[in-house]
Amino acid sequence: MKRNNFYIFCGAISLAFYIFACTGTTSNTPVGGPCTYNDIPGTATIISNTTPTNSNSCFNNPVEVVYNFTPTDPNAVNNYRFSNWPDTSQIFLIYGLNPSSSCAASQNLITGSTHSAIRKEGLTGGCTPVVFEITDVNITQCYSTCN
Repeated sequence: MKRNNFYIFCGAISLAFYIFACTGTTSNTPVGGPCTYNDIPGTATIISNTTPTNSNSCFNNPVEVVYNFTPTDPNAVNNYRFSNWPDTSQIFLIYGLNPSSSCAASQNLITGSTHSAIRKEGLTGGCTPVVFEITDVNITQCYSTCN
């Protein structure tokens, strides 16, 4: 008899946990997207255009394009929300693929070239804290060169 009471007690506890877990209150704090960002305008200067060090690349003569972002307002770096996030990044196609050399050439992604860019810092949501956008490059035109 004691064993049956123990099973009933465990079942009641389990049911209580299930009910409370599934009927909890909701929070106004976003978890995950949608994200909002603060845009910091600037320029991206290509600092290297080399053979990739990883295998996640286009098959057609890939290149690793690395750039450094510089904000238009030099004082903006003092107000970065994510000050430990570096201003040096890499240009990728979808899924982190390095672009082909023909793509890089067609978009003028050569060492020393400068491009309009934005550093986007997350304000709300649960997304990547910092995202860079090079606004005068249409990287989608390079998908067809990645074969």
